[in-house]
Amino acid sequence: MTLHAGRIAGTIRLAFGGEVDATRVEHLAGDASVRSFHRVWLGGGGGAGEVPATAVLMRDPRPAADDGCGDDFVALERHLRHHGVGVPAVYARDRDAGLYLLEDLGDRVLQDEVKEAGAVRRRELYRAALEVLVVLARDASRLDPRPTPAHGRAFDEAKLGWEMEFFLTHTVQGLWQMKPTEGDLAALRAGFAGLVSALAALPRVFTHRDYHSRNLLVQGESSIRVVDFQDARMGPAVYDVASLLRDSYLDLDEDENASLLEEHRLRLLEAGIDVPGRDAFVGDYDRMSVQRGLKALGTFGYMATQRRKTGYLEAVPRTLARVRAALVRLPELDVLRTHLDPILGSNL
Repeated sequence: MTLHAGRIAGTIRLAFGGEVDATRVEHLAGDASVRSFHRVWLGGGGGAGEVPATAVLMRDPRPAADDGCGDDFVALERHLRHHGVGVPAVYARDRDAGLYLLEDLGDRVLQDEVKEAGAVRRRELYRAALEVLVVLARDASRLDPRPTPAHGRAFDEAKLGWEMEFFLTHTVQGLWQMKPTEGDLAALRAGFAGLVSALAALPRVFTHRDYHSRNLLVQGESSIRVVDFQDARMGPAVYDVASLLRDSYLDLDEDENASLLEEHRLRLLEAGIDVPGRDAFVGDYDRMSVQRGLKALGTFGYMATQRRKTGYLEAVPRTLARVRAALVRLPELDVLRTHLDPILGSNL
């Protein structure tokens, strides 16, 4: 379905009534999904302050019957808002058209804010982003007011293992055009199985699943707002923190990374979350960084080879280096490192 003025006007009417219309529509840069985003300037309406100056129109082209985003997005928006997480309000939804009129959170993406920040400001921003993860773990993990799609799915061995196969298919064999022997593939899969088994056995909390600097927006001094949460699921407490502190799109000093990680562990303990001591937590974090990094590499390979979006390849060297560094710190994964490191090293 082509996005056109009549559909836009209809979705706006659902939200604000017939007197409000779009005075301007601007396409926004999207993410790695099939969705598209447009900023809409709103005009008309009689109630001062009742109609925002702008809104964001999200379009999901998938059929309503194959609603991989919409139903989950709406349910999770309500759940997260109920628990005090800053997510965009859903003003209206035209389910048949796959259109969602959302609160406009602005353009201050954490990625840009961090790059321009000094040390004190950078730490303030990361602390604010990590505090949201405490809320997700402590509050959003609850089933109240009702279970969400996230509570019915998890980072179990099947899901984590599937992501490792995705990396092999789309990056090792697809992007890099490498052809590991059957013996090498068997060794890699055995190593991946041990890794994902350890991660899947960890206690689970509500995880965003893609909690990185491009999905976080800053409002005011350091208020963090969150988008792209429709794929949330239950997973290890280290999952989202690895996504944030081992972000493929940003560099963070290792000492600062370690300090923020320990601060976060202590905040989770204060919040009543089941996390281990410092050394064990760091080990879980490194294991999660390996899995999460390989998963990200799989996504970058898929986007480049299947979607012809090559911009993500800029993040490959940083991600490769971090996976290799984490593997060195995990002696129980030496066999996996022996077979994986030559593949990663040859593509730096």
